Amino acid sequence: MRTKAIYSIVLIAAIILSSCEKVIDYELNTTTPKLVIEANLTNNPDYSAVTLSKSKNFTDNNTFEAVSNALVIITDNAGNADTLKETQPGTYKPLNMVGVPGRTYYLTVKTDDEVYTAESQMPNTVSFDSISFNSINRFGEITIFPAPHYQDPANENNYYRFLEYVNGERSTSIFISNDLLYDGQYVNQSLRSFSDELNIEPGKTVEILMMTIDANVYQYFNSLSQISGGGGPNQSGTPANPLTNISGGALGYFSSCTIQKKSTIAF
Repeated sequence: MRTKAIYSIVLIAAIILSSCEKVIDYELNTTTPKLVIEANLTNNPDYSAVTLSKSKNFTDNNTFEAVSNALVIITDNAGNADTLKETQPGTYKPLNMVGVPGRTYYLTVKTDDEVYTAESQMPNTVSFDSISFNSINRFGEITIFPAPHYQDPANENNYYRFLEYVNGERSTSIFISNDLLYDGQYVNQSLRSFSDELNIEPGKTVEILMMTIDANVYQYFNSLSQISGGGGPNQSGTPANPLTNISGGALGYFSSCTIQKKSTIAF
């Protein structure tokens, strides 16, 4: 699927997106708890982590059960392997593994006599140049949006994910895109969210993390945005779970991605 759009939504009560350091829960269609895996391996070790938790019912409270004492291993197609260390309950960090663009990475999680696996190929880095700002007048109020600037590589499929922080506070919106309409072009499209409570005002510090992700991870976040922003329930009246690239029955995703960070003052 190649559709170019920047999807921006606010996650519903039980869907709070994580940026490697927080556990989230997005289990919607079952009452049986499942393992939730959020795994990010990047070319910057500060942003690499695997978080494990148990899913909850959609109507339950927002307290999450961390999964400790699991065996978490990441290997690659170059013969390297790293057994991750649990640094806090449910959070596992690589000791030596740093992502290299072009390599394929394999995740193995063993817990409660169950084994879960996933793989992800790290895309090449796409240079993140700068951030500008666009504004629109909505009902007499000015709304400011940040716009990351980058050169999309020509003649290849590229997928992107962005995280937005305003004065250090993380936006709960999902921002993803692909290059169907912008292949090979210089892109400076706004990250728009009309339902986000984080208001960008002149003088505030805006930080954007730009990730190049693979197609499977793009599909995961695309399906997550559709579930929470597209009406929620399916035809049977039961919300669906987002697509996952993890086998073994767990929820979540494994992403090996490049990551870059830019910050600037809104004006």
